[in-house]
Amino acid sequence: MDQQLNSPESKCLVLLVEDSYRFQKLLLRKYLNRGDVDILESGERFLRLLSDKQFHFILMDYQLPGQYSGEELIRIARTSGYDGAIIGISSSDMLNRKLLKAGADVALGKREHFLLPATIRQALSIAKARGCETKCEFGRRG
Repeated sequence: MDQQLNSPESKCLVLLVEDSYRFQKLLLRKYLNRGDVDILESGERFLRLLSDKQFHFILMDYQLPGQYSGEELIRIARTSGYDGAIIGISSSDMLNRKLLKAGADVALGKREHFLLPATIRQALSIAKARGCETKCEFGRRG
């Protein structure tokens, strides 16, 4: 059975920054519950949305339309004080390395999306060790 974010054991607020409609739908269908996920297809509203909500984690693509790349948005998030988990998710290993260098906690290739649940748990654990207090217990029962 696919992992869902809106199960009784998990109340996670997620920001998905991804311009591919097909990949958005895949992630929503297989891993994320639509009710707790905000989706941005570009970075123009990113800072406002980040300041309006307390996201538990961000899934960030690298290549986005408009003036901002995922790399720049991660730097903006970290500079503005966001201490939650950030997961880079790009088709390119090189671009994922750039997302990590910019401040993502972990990165994952899009073809390896089946590893997303474990990757999210890893990123949440890293954020918690950094001092981020989160109530999001993705994939844990209790």
